[in-house]
Amino acid sequence: MQKIKVVILDVGGTLISTNYKMLISYISHQLKKKTLVKPKKFEKRFFEIFKENFNEAREKKFRTIKYLLEESFIECLNVFNINKNFSRDIISNLYKKYIKEKEKINPTSIKILDYIKSRGIKLGVISNSDYMFLNLSLKKFKITKYFDFIITSDKLKVYKPNPLIFKKILSNFKLNPTEVIFVDDSEKNIVSAKSVGINTVLISPQKNTISEKISDYTISNLNEIKNIIP
Repeated sequence: MQKIKVVILDVGGTLISTNYKMLISYISHQLKKKTLVKPKKFEKRFFEIFKENFNEAREKKFRTIKYLLEESFIECLNVFNINKNFSRDIISNLYKKYIKEKEKINPTSIKILDYIKSRGIKLGVISNSDYMFLNLSLKKFKITKYFDFIITSDKLKVYKPNPLIFKKILSNFKLNPTEVIFVDDSEKNIVSAKSVGINTVLISPQKNTISEKISDYTISNLNEIKNIIP
């Protein structure tokens, strides 16, 4: 492996303990008095609709996460024949509240960010989130200062694992893929980054021969990246 000049990190599940399933569960419980539907039941259908809409946005016509959450929520209301008039802003407001109340940074994240920067390596993040939400998360944990660039899908109009998102990053920042490491906890995203020549690190608590074949490196937690970048 050539000398690494840039490390690009995923956020949800890598730096910060969060995902859309957790978010939708939170929203469903927050709105239980208004929807009058059991939160678990509402959450299950809400998440199913969101996944369907997200996959369509990823494969066909791009839509922001904000839009997808709002549309999925409205569709879910229709499924349960809930006729109340909800402002679309209620979802964004609850997303912001979720970030403030529930998101947690992974225990080793800040130490690893310090470690990578101490090696003179540039740092970037790439997220399928919208910038307005990701920015709140990074500010909450005071880690914005570590990153030389912050990439969100709403800015590039493409979602991981589409390889185009990695090609755009390489092109926009004039990066040599052999000098870049991408770290993620999603196998699909790792395969995509690897397809454009980027060095990959998969975070997988349960290492196995399949995960080790998918990625250049497989680690069980972020702290182990020290073994890859000495």
